[in-house]
Amino acid sequence: MNSKVVIAIVAVVIVAVAGIAFFAMSSNNGGDAPSDGILYDGNGGKLPDGKTTYTQHSTSVDTCSFQKDGYHWVVWNTKADGSGTDYNENSVAPAKTTLYAQWSNANTIFGSDGGIGYVSIFVADSNGGKEVNIDHGYAELPSKAVFIIKPLSGVTLKIYVDGKGVIAEKSDKKNYIEYITGTAGIVFENGSIKDDGSAVFEVRQTISNQSVTLGCLNTSVSNVLDIKGTREVPTDIMSFSIKYTGLTDVIDINHTGSVQLGDSPEIHVKAVKTGTSVDYDADAGSIIFTLDGKKYEIQFNFSNGGEVSEVSINEDTAIIKFSFDHDKDPIFYRVIGS
Repeated sequence: MNSKVVIAIVAVVIVAVAGIAFFAMSSNNGGDAPSDGILYDGNGGKLPDGKTTYTQHSTSVDTCSFQKDGYHWVVWNTKADGSGTDYNENSVAPAKTTLYAQWSNANTIFGSDGGIGYVSIFVADSNGGKEVNIDHGYAELPSKAVFIIKPLSGVTLKIYVDGKGVIAEKSDKKNYIEYITGTAGIVFENGSIKDDGSAVFEVRQTISNQSVTLGCLNTSVSNVLDIKGTREVPTDIMSFSIKYTGLTDVIDINHTGSVQLGDSPEIHVKAVKTGTSVDYDADAGSIIFTLDGKKYEIQFNFSNGGEVSEVSINEDTAIIKFSFDHDKDPIFYRVIGS
């Protein structure tokens, strides 16, 4: 009888000790870290064998072996919520430290130096976060990211209105630089030139947790058409686009900017709404759009080597054909009045 009582008491003691050990392992104070090493906590991630923690008798920080579905490891931190001190792999942490894996489901973009000698490339948060240079590196893409192309000394940038790339002019040379992710779901769009000469693109992301490598097309280009005049086109009434030989689809030029020119270019001004009449007043040099009795007059001209060669009306579209000096970039001016 007494032996049974003793056995029962021992069992209770074992359970109590196990409870104490479990509590210590789950705490954030690093109590279970070895005196000569580090305790690693998956912080939601697991090892291939299912374990969520392990210890290492070394202060050299390990590469992360934990995995978490839909996430990638970013850094180790002394706090589970990431508010402590960061440690990268192969760095040295103090002995008896607990490190928690920090995870992210953001896309990671790896840079390309394809524009070397002309530009440098950066990624930043559109809300004004830190710019990260990725010429030879990588950065996580914030949920609202911008892709920035900065001209090097002696370089002038001109942006393409197709939203994909820039023209970088250096002395008497000119290169077209287009960055392509090659990953469906991440594209650059709505490019603009800032006061400091940088080209800035919004990054649209429809995927997550992807490693994206930039491809860079850096080639000499032909002439560029600069679009000036009215910035905001009433796109519910009309649409401006350009077409040239060998181009399958027309390029939207509703906004001011620049676009690469090919052979036999044409600017198409198309009526968007059914019932709109389109005429050309040769004496005034104007295209007239009439909708429900209201008239829109488009005055246009070219400079810097550009010249109108023909204007014609094809049903709902006015077609402006023009020639240009191949040693210059023509400028297309348009003003819309109603």
